[in-house]
Amino acid sequence: MVQALVPAGVTRYPEAILDLLGQREALGSTAIGRGVAVPHARSALIGERAVLVARSVRGIDFDAPDGEPVHLFFLIVAPSVEHDPIYLKLLADIVRAVRLAKVRQRLLGAPNFDAVQEALIHAAA
Repeated sequence: MVQALVPAGVTRYPEAILDLLGQREALGSTAIGRGVAVPHARSALIGERAVLVARSVRGIDFDAPDGEPVHLFFLIVAPSVEHDPIYLKLLADIVRAVRLAKVRQRLLGAPNFDAVQEALIHAAA
């Protein structure tokens, strides 16, 4: 997921961002349970806020509080907090959106990005 930030123009330092994410995970897993994780980092090495969504059919062990594998990943990266004050709101909005099983199922079954976006917008309404 981090490598996708480079061609998108979000960062030129994917290795440093991956290291930051690793440091954050060392503090405690960003898995929130129910098959969802929201890894996140803020850094001056990030030019603009970005959210990437990825799915894993098999699931990945991410040290979730419920012990279940993670199937939905929402990677959030943003510039330092003084440059992007909505970072925490975005994090909270994603967590709120995926709390319902029907939203998670729509996201897992979405055939393309438009369907993912529609599921998230519908969940926020």
